[in-house]
Amino acid sequence: MELNAIYWIISWILVCVFCSIYLHSVLKRETKPHIYTMFLYVIITWVIFYSQILNGGWFWSVYIGITFLFWCLIFFLSFWYWTEDVTFSDKISLIIALVSIPLWYFTWNPFISVILLVVVDIFSSFPTVRKTLNDPYSENIYAFMVEFVGVTFSILAISSINFISTWYLVYILLFDLLMLFILICWRNRLKR
Repeated sequence: MELNAIYWIISWILVCVFCSIYLHSVLKRETKPHIYTMFLYVIITWVIFYSQILNGGWFWSVYIGITFLFWCLIFFLSFWYWTEDVTFSDKISLIIALVSIPLWYFTWNPFISVILLVVVDIFSSFPTVRKTLNDPYSENIYAFMVEFVGVTFSILAISSINFISTWYLVYILLFDLLMLFILICWRNRLKR
């Protein structure tokens, strides 16, 4: 078995572990998902999953397919377990992300498409980041740790590393690091 395939399998296992930790945390009411972010994550992962299937990216599409089903479940649960911390800036982020999604999807230039994908994801994630700054106990630190390791294995599994194949994954790593920083530092700040 090739090393790349082993890395893909490890990343699939870790994405399942991430999903389990996050779901368990939501059901225990420890994590309060932001409904706007979850809605946008469903759209983003669907478009990426669909694109990967069309372009024959089977290994990556399994990872994204698992993630898509997970975000669908969390979005559905968000109606019962969501945070009530929704602001005007969250609504602006939702609108910008929704307007940007068609631009990203219909961009035929792969370089610009990857950049737009990151822009869409930044605006999609903004409500969760803002909510977590206000309440650092509203997200699960272990889920982000596991996702960070899982995405690292996804990057290791890519046979041809270039900007287009890795930039979105690198962005997810940076986002996970940001969330870990917020969760650790803001929790410590509250304890003091």
